[in-house]
Amino acid sequence: MSNKRCLYCYQPLAKDTDEFHEKCCRKFFGTSAPPLLDYDNAQMQELAKQIVIKSIAATGV
Repeated sequence: MSNKRCLYCYQPLAKDTDEFHEKCCRKFFGTSAPPLLDYDNAQMQELAKQIVIKSIAATGV
């Protein structure tokens, strides 16, 4: 039995499945496979930094 779990329902995954059950993937993304993001780790960090800089936080709200 695999220790991998579906990222949508958190139920165990089959050994040949990586992130989602096909049914869960269809519910979440509307497709049988999750979309692939064409970014590396450094690009993701830069995008996250840009979002934080652009965000305005209102504390105590």
